Amino acid sequence: MMLVSFFLLAAQVTQERSTAPTDRAPDLLPDYMVAFLGSACDMQAEDVHSCWEGLGEEVWGADASTGTFQWSQQLYSTIGHAHGLVKAMLIA
Repeated sequence: MMLVSFFLLAAQVTQERSTAPTDRAPDLLPDYMVAFLGSACDMQAEDVHSCWEGLGEEVWGADASTGTFQWSQQLYSTIGHAHGLVKAMLIA
């Protein structure tokens, strides 16, 4: 769950790209983003850096809607039915 939280939160906070090139992820996150992600995900700074090293390009490529309620609803409506999720939720 920690990686999911990291990805979703990082996708939101990295939308603030005014000082970084937008075509690729920066090698390092600014200290304030590392501090925020560490606190929010209950991670040490070294762990945040490791996650960014592995997931940074994917996070950077995510659009602003990633992780929002509307994003989740869209996934459920387009994919959920095909996999029986909505039906299973109604029966449960």
